[in-house]
This record gives sequence, C-alpha cells and structure tokens, in this order.
Amino acid sequence: MTTREKATNPSSATRRGFLGTASAVTAAAAALPVELSAQVAGSDQVKVGLIGMGGRGCGAVVQNLAGNDRARLVAVADAFADKIDGTGPRGSGLPAVTKQLEKLGKANQVDLPASRQYAGFDAYKQVVDESDLVCIATPPGFRPMHFEYAVNQGKHVFMEKPVCVDAFGFNKIVESAQKADDKGLKVVVGLQRHYEDVYRQAFAKVHEEGMLGDLLGGQCYWNGNQPWVIDRQESWNEMEYQMRNWYYFTWLCGDHNVEQHVHNIDVLNWFLSGNNERGCNPISAQGLGGRSGPLPRSVGEIFDHHYVEYRYGQEQNNAIVNSQARQATGAWRHVGEEIIGTEASLVMKGAQSVIKDAAGKTLWQYRKPRQRQPLSGGA
Repeated sequence: MTTREKATNPSSATRRGFLGTASAVTAAAAALPVELSAQVAGSDQVKVGLIGMGGRGCGAVVQNLAGNDRARLVAVADAFADKIDGTGPRGSGLPAVTKQLEKLGKANQVDLPASRQYAGFDAYKQVVDESDLVCIATPPGFRPMHFEYAVNQGKHVFMEKPVCVDAFGFNKIVESAQKADDKGLKVVVGLQRHYEDVYRQAFAKVHEEGMLGDLLGGQCYWNGNQPWVIDRQESWNEMEYQMRNWYYFTWLCGDHNVEQHVHNIDVLNWFLSGNNERGCNPISAQGLGGRSGPLPRSVGEIFDHHYVEYRYGQEQNNAIVNSQARQATGAWRHVGEEIIGTEASLVMKGAQSVIKDAAGKTLWQYRKPRQRQPLSGGA
C-alpha cells in the first residue's frame, strides 16, 4: 500500500503551521480539521493515542508532539506492561518519551495518568476510544485489525509501515481504507521518503525536467546489520517469546523484504509511476533468498538475504528493477535506490543523491536547504 494522505474538507480546517521537516505523523496531526476533533476544554487541541510502545512508536509520538503544539498524548497501549513503563528487555516506553520531550521543552504536551495506560491484547480499543488521532506502531501483523477498529470508530490514523504481512491483512486494509475515504478520515502511512526534501527534489528532476530521459529500470538496496534478538526467559510462553522477538516471525513482521525493504521498493514504484500519486506495481516478481547467518534455527524463521527481480508493464516502459536485502553484521552496508534512464541515472542516498550522465558528468546533486521555513497560514 503506497502512502496515502486524505484531508477532510481542508478549506475549513484551522491551519496551524508545521515545519517542513516534520514527519508524516506530525503532518497528520497538524492537518486534522478542528470540527472533527473532540474539544479539550473548549480548545482546538488534538488528543493523540499511541498503540505500540517500542522504539518506533515512541519515536513517532515524540515527532508528533514536537512538531505540533496542538497535540496532546492522552492514552497509550501495549501488549506488555513493561513495554509501557520501560522496564522490559529493550527499555524505551514512557521514560524514553518523557526524556526526549523534556529536552525539546514539550513535556507539557503529555496528559497521561495511569488510568489511561493500557496493557493487553485488547488494550488498543481503549486507546482508540480516548483519541482523535491514533498512532499505530504495533508489530505489522496486528495493524490491519487495529486500523479497522480505528476507522470504524471514526478516528484519524497514522500507521507505520508495513501495513500488513499477508493477503488476508491486505484485503482488510483495503476495505478499511475505503471506509476511511467514505468517512472523510485522514490516513497517513510511515513511508517517510515521500515527505523528504531530497526525494521530492529528485522526483521533480526526473518527471518535471526529464533529466533521465525515458526510465528503463533501477536497483534498490537494504543491506544492513542483523537486528536485535531478545533471549528467551523461563517465564515466557511461546506466544510471548515470539511477540518479544516479533521481527523474526513472518506472521508478525512479514520478513525483511516487507518490514524494512518496503521503503526502497516503494520509492521505485513511486518514481516509475510518474505523476500517479498512488504509485504503480510490478506485473511480475521472481527471486531467491535464504538464511546463512549465525542465528540458530530456534530464533525465528525469516530469511536473512533476498534477491528479487521485478518487471513492470508497458506504461513503465517494461522497466526492470533488481532488489537486494540482506542482514549481515560486518558485510557491505547500503540502503538506497537507483533509477536508470536513457539519458542519465539517479542515485539516491540522502544528501549524497546525484544525477550523472553516461560519461559520469554530474548533472544535479542534492543540496540541503540552509533553512527550512514553516508552512504557515492564518486561522
């Protein structure tokens, strides 16, 4: 599912400026129409709820609050209580959120008594019921049901990528997304490259200025280190062990291609689609993968390396994309994308993004703006 962002009656929304560097989750909170938000003491504050208290969830909610003075964190949930109070194996939780917000001078944007800190498999429902905007950062296998409930309750949603791990979850996401559109709800997915200045500039160079010529294909990579592993504890049953190590089980994470490499594949779909905001999809995919690292078979079931060849249709000039994804500490690390055209090629890797012609001459190189100005507007 590509990033989608739909605003409800934007002309009637209270326009509060938010920084151009704000994340997708900040954008979601900033653009919520006031008339659709539960009023807090007669103000236009937005009540934010967080489902999933791991590192990504805590990071997302800090970005949310730091980028929007209207936002207030009012409810949180996780399957495990120690993920909320930060006493679990990997820390994080509310202590990490509080510490970061204090550094930013935003501690006053947390209104979170113990009565609104929920633990358990059904705790997400209580958070949704308390909130205007729901941040969903649970393991991906749970996201379709959490998204479905939030939409049914009429709540705006920021949802981390990937949004699902299998065909059943995909169908549920699509159905709920249509309901969100019908209800005029705002939904943002955490494929943040769509919001990054370097990618937006590169996209304009490719599609507005035509610097690459006709697009022929590309490469994309997510070659990085082996992720964390949490040792099994005697008090855990098998379900808890798998959820604590959710990254290593396909029913929870979808595997490396889905959980991490989705960013890079999404960029290729986006760039090859031209001006179609929903992106495009390959018409075929074939590849190989396996598991060759040091982890024992008892630690999960995902592959630690993949190669996939994607082929696209006539509207994309029958482009071919080669994809690499690998988890191997100490090996070559590279995360990025390349687009190949008849006139030049684009290599995207943050501030190092560059367009060169066949002779190696640099035609364009990303330059970070000296100062990003707020996107401001009146009430």
